Amino acid sequence: MKAVGWRSLRWRLLAVVLSTHALVAGVFAFVLGQEVEKFQLDEVQRRSETLRVELAAALTAPVLERDYVALREIVEQLVSVAEIHDLVIVDVAGRELARAVSSVAPGAPEPVIHRFEVALPGATVRVGLDQTAATTTMRAVSRAIALDALLAIVAVAALTLLVSSAWIQRIRTMDRVLDEWTEGRFTARMDGREDGDELDRLAQGFNELAQEVQRKMQSLEAAQHALALSLESVQQERARLMALIDAMSLGVLFVDRQDRVRYANQALRRIWLIEPDVDLIGQPAGEALQRSGGRLALPDHFSRLYRPQ
Repeated sequence: MKAVGWRSLRWRLLAVVLSTHALVAGVFAFVLGQEVEKFQLDEVQRRSETLRVELAAALTAPVLERDYVALREIVEQLVSVAEIHDLVIVDVAGRELARAVSSVAPGAPEPVIHRFEVALPGATVRVGLDQTAATTTMRAVSRAIALDALLAIVAVAALTLLVSSAWIQRIRTMDRVLDEWTEGRFTARMDGREDGDELDRLAQGFNELAQEVQRKMQSLEAAQHALALSLESVQQERARLMALIDAMSLGVLFVDRQDRVRYANQALRRIWLIEPDVDLIGQPAGEALQRSGGRLALPDHFSRLYRPQ
């Protein structure tokens, strides 16, 4: 069995599983990002609506009474305790009535601000809602989910590799048995259960095929052995016949249907005075007999012995 290395079915299966899970993870990450962004926007809108009610309740009276001192105190208190980054109140003429901005620690990341306005009688409140904490939390949740997804992919890949190892081992066993069959050892068998899976049924099919081939081979070997015995017997009979013909004092000439010499015994050569080194096999019988080295006594008698077909 030749080593296949990275061309192995195990690694191809693992590559398919990893590619599939990577695609699923990518789609999941995209959908998750969309859902997180939508959730964050919904939360911002919900908090904005709540702040609108709270700011209207807290600031309407000071604005109507033109109590700018109380107005500034309320604004500063709101910025200091709430998730408000900055808050500015202007009247209908655009004059600034109160302002408060929360301080940012040195080296801190740039805050994420969502801005909206709240309309009051005779004034407008411009609010900068700090979403840094919420954004950081959502990013942490997204990273945790992404890490869990990555761990799940790794776990699935490891499980796939483990399961595929058992399958590949069975396939390698089948491959080893096939190698033995190609070398003529048909007694080797594959492991396969009758109530097993597709590989078991495939192994059973191969075993039945090998059993049939083995039976045919045995029948062929028996036929070859019988043929060899028959051929040996025929050869022995032919040898005895040739020895008998060669020992005869009567000349014997065998010809085929085309009147060509197939056999001539030594007595024929002596009677017809044909040299021993003259090759008669394959020649026309008439030409072969014309190679006689002298005249025969009683030619009429001998001519009657040769009658071409």
